[in-house]
Amino acid sequence: MQKEIAVTNYDDDAKLGYTITKDNSHLYITLSTKEKTTQLKIMSNGVRIFFDKEGKKRKNKELNSEYIKVNHQMSLDGLVYTLKVPLIYIATTQNLPTIGISINGMQSPEMGNRPTGRPPDGRGLSGRGIEKGMKGFALPLEIRGNISLIEELQSDINIWVALDIQ
Repeated sequence: MQKEIAVTNYDDDAKLGYTITKDNSHLYITLSTKEKTTQLKIMSNGVRIFFDKEGKKRKNKELNSEYIKVNHQMSLDGLVYTLKVPLIYIATTQNLPTIGISINGMQSPEMGNRPTGRPPDGRGLSGRGIEKGMKGFALPLEIRGNISLIEELQSDINIWVALDIQ
């Protein structure tokens, strides 16, 4: 069960490298990035994979999490994230012209839940509430206050790739 060798492609807009390989039983989608905002998006929201039978680049069929095994690690090359999809699941469709790789952007807190740094009893500032600029995630110092980086964090990444699994 040896994996086929594949070339890593790089999407400049998404700042994301991806490699698609397969062995006798699984399709492997490996993503890599050195870019900090893309790493934060992946670590906070994960990656979703879509298979498009018609080649129309629509999210018409999403694999549920039970079909995908995920392994991610930090390395000298940045974040490396591998998804493992059983070929048995994919083989149920006859034609599979494109695969979609989707990473959701981070969400801003709702206006009513915006962290103020003040406890509910009004005793004073905690000093840590403002650091949580995105839902459930403390932003690194180099991103806080940089509007263009925050807007980039909130944008989605969608890549569609022609797929040949024969």
